[in-house]
Amino acid sequence: YLNREPESICFSYNYYGKPSLPNEKFPIQFNVTHSRDLALIAVAREQQVGIDVEFVDRNFPVMKTAYRICSPKVFAELQTLKLDQQTAAFFQNWTLKESYLKAVGTGFSNLERHQLELDYPTVSDYSPWAFRFEDGRNWTFVNLSVRRNYKASMAVEGRVGSVRYRKWALGIAYVSQK
Repeated sequence: YLNREPESICFSYNYYGKPSLPNEKFPIQFNVTHSRDLALIAVAREQQVGIDVEFVDRNFPVMKTAYRICSPKVFAELQTLKLDQQTAAFFQNWTLKESYLKAVGTGFSNLERHQLELDYPTVSDYSPWAFRFEDGRNWTFVNLSVRRNYKASMAVEGRVGSVRYRKWALGIAYVSQK
């Protein structure tokens, strides 16, 4: 993206610690997430971006957690689902929320400011795109199909024409000590 030596790159950080590359010709925003053995990176030019991935743990106490952290509207919607659908829906909603909070640069450190019922777009698995006006700006929310048993979402400031995926296989070296 930058065509520069890594040691010449300088990062800026917002109040909450989110890094960016603002001193470039086209400011580059990026975000990183991981869950278990899966990592995702989102990169955007001149648009805030956030990404989140979560492993869908079938033993996670979904409704107990949803009661504490979801808006009454989202909690009620979850209650209408069959038990096997609640977990997937909860994690999809969670990744939508977290990707947005990471995009605006606060993460969960400033959750109250972005409360607004926390019913970020309910984007079904059949419709991966949703648009919402939030904090005086337009946002695009995208559900990402990354791997079985994972839910992932991305939030991007403004409208997005397309999302490009690149997949890298990383070699892992194991070192053991005797």
